[in-house]
Amino acid sequence: MSNLFWLLLDRAIRMAGGVLVSVWVARTLGPEEFGLLNYVISLVAIFSVFSTLGLESVVVKRILSLRESDGPDSVLKAVCSTVLLRAIGSLLAIALIWLASKLMVFGGRAQLDLRLWVLIWISAGLFFQSFDSIRHHYEAAGDSRSYVLPQLTSFFLTSAGRIYLILHRASAEGFAFLIFLEALLSGIFLSIGFFSRLKEIGGMLPSKREMVLLMRESWPLALSSVATLVYTKIDGVMIGNWMGNSELGLYSAALKVSEVWYFVPTVFSTAFFPRLFLLFSNDRGAFEAKFQTLLRYLFLLSFGLSIVATIFSEEIMQFLFGVQFVTAAPVLTIHIWTSIFVFMGVASSQWYIMEGLNRLLFFRTAIGAILNVALNCVLIPRFGSRGAALATLFTQAVAALFADLAHPKSRRLYWIKISSIASCFSWLNPQRQK
Repeated sequence: MSNLFWLLLDRAIRMAGGVLVSVWVARTLGPEEFGLLNYVISLVAIFSVFSTLGLESVVVKRILSLRESDGPDSVLKAVCSTVLLRAIGSLLAIALIWLASKLMVFGGRAQLDLRLWVLIWISAGLFFQSFDSIRHHYEAAGDSRSYVLPQLTSFFLTSAGRIYLILHRASAEGFAFLIFLEALLSGIFLSIGFFSRLKEIGGMLPSKREMVLLMRESWPLALSSVATLVYTKIDGVMIGNWMGNSELGLYSAALKVSEVWYFVPTVFSTAFFPRLFLLFSNDRGAFEAKFQTLLRYLFLLSFGLSIVATIFSEEIMQFLFGVQFVTAAPVLTIHIWTSIFVFMGVASSQWYIMEGLNRLLFFRTAIGAILNVALNCVLIPRFGSRGAALATLFTQAVAALFADLAHPKSRRLYWIKISSIASCFSWLNPQRQK
């Protein structure tokens, strides 16, 4: 319970605080500058997969296995190997981002020429995010506090900096620098405690064998992450290129509200992964019952949020962002319903990993990526940012639910999801429960 508390505290403060600061930033910059900032963020996010390499869940699973068989030294070696892999990958990501920025010239103009420092600061932060892998050591040990406090400290410091820039009406470059600074401070604070621990036991170098083992298991997840980032971030790049930064600013504002809740399935999946992993190995019936309960609660929460946001979309956008962003309300009305499938998809990814179906997970997300790009090409020119929201909603439904029907090994998961949803509506009908 303490582990879950610290995870919820971290996500709740970072997401709620981040949205409040983002709202203030959007009001300060206006749709045009806010759109530019989010254009670069979307571009960097697409290539960030070369930094993460799909290692997140694989590392936790690997550490849990090593703790039972080889002891703490092997665990530390795995963590050090992960940090090095991500550092190498981040350098590759930065190089690819710069190449993409030079090639992306639409309508006779380079999107990024006007704000070069925005790209420099945001992309450079990827290298220091490599040290975020240290948290996996604490996650596997059920000690969330040891990495939540350093991350919250860096968040509070940079949030204070953002407030300073807002009060002085700074441009997008200043806010981009603070994105870099938060990654730098978080990496430093996490490293202090971890590397002092390594020094106590005489140091620990990354293992080439461990790096090979991690990459062998994570590459399908890395490809899956590429597909996921394509269909969650490519819409921002396409809107910026085709409709302009102002339209992207409105779209990004709506997504800030819609996506603020995405920390919920991540927190619960992270907190319950060790328990589900044990049940999966020892009691399959109990595992499926526990997993179905998790899906049920996530559906109820996401469904309730979608109803509220749909009814009060205009009021929410005007209250948070001001009159100049009210026209983004239809985007929020559409996009908020993707939360149902996002919640379901995040939780079900853990099922795929425990089943060892990493390639099927990639297949599921690859379908989503291809479908999303195709739908965006059709819908954005016709409906603008609302078209992008419709494309995302349809894509998430296919990738997170209906794609499970494509293979015999994943059909069981599809019916678990359907059963979870059906049971939620049966709760609303007392007559059916008797």
